[in-house]
Parts: sequence; structure tokens; C-alpha cells
Amino acid sequence: MYNGNGKYPSLSSGKECRLLDAEAKEYLDCASGIAANALGHGDPNWLQAVTDQAAVLAHIELAKRPVASSFADRVFFCNSGTEANEAAIKFARKLQRFTHPEDKEVATGFIAFTNSFHGRTLGALALTSKEQYRTPFEPIMPGVRFLGYGNIQAATDLIRSG
Repeated sequence: MYNGNGKYPSLSSGKECRLLDAEAKEYLDCASGIAANALGHGDPNWLQAVTDQAAVLAHIELAKRPVASSFADRVFFCNSGTEANEAAIKFARKLQRFTHPEDKEVATGFIAFTNSFHGRTLGALALTSKEQYRTPFEPIMPGVRFLGYGNIQAATDLIRSG
């Protein structure tokens, strides 16, 4: 596994919440994985379920559930929250252009709340309020307005004002 700057052990395997490094030293994984993969390591039941589903079609059965219980007739699967945020940015822009085809100045701005983290890609990073994350990668996507977390009235006012 990639070991960035060498400060951390080079992990080679894992079982449930325990990890082993290249020298067979054991570590307790208090996060049970990382980010979108907080599933532990090597669980036989999970492995069997994934193997069984992958043997037929990986996405089809899962896609039926949200479609059946929502307004949508399609789903878009993502590998991470960051990828989901990038897709949401693109869907929002496409919707604006689709619903206002004659408007060359169609709204392309976004509202995000302070103390938020949306991911490490450029679009998601633009929606993250902490400058320490954004500054090293500027220029990033313009048109983002940050409001105090949970200030729904300010968001409503900004949306209505265009």
C-alpha cells in the first residue's frame, strides 16, 4: 500500500479490524477501513455476498431499490462522496441549461455552508469552506457562495434573488 511520506507503516493485509504491516506487526484499525470503504477487512459474509452478486450483475439489483422507493426512474452510482459531489455539480449545471436553453447567462453559481468538507477533487474542493484546503489548488471553480452552516433563510433568500 502507498505510504506517502514514510511516517506510517506500510500495510500489507487485514482481517476484521486488525491490520498487518510488511513485518507482520499488528495494528488495530479504529476506522474499519477508510472513507467510503469503512467495512472492516476480509469479512467472509461480505466477501460471499459481493462474489455472489458480481457473478450475475453487480449494479442491477441495487439500482432497483432506490428507483422503486423514490421519484427517480434512474440511478447514478458513485465510488465515493467526492465523486457524488462532482456528479451533483454536473447534474445541477446540466439541469439549469436544460430548463433554460435560451438563457446564455444561466445561473451557474452554488451555495455551500461553512465548516463543510465535500472532497478532494477540484469541484468538491470549491464547495469546501476551509481556505487551507482550497488555496493550494487555486484557481478553482468560481461562483460558490458560503453561508453559515444551517442558515436556511439566507440560502432561501440567495436562491430567490438569483
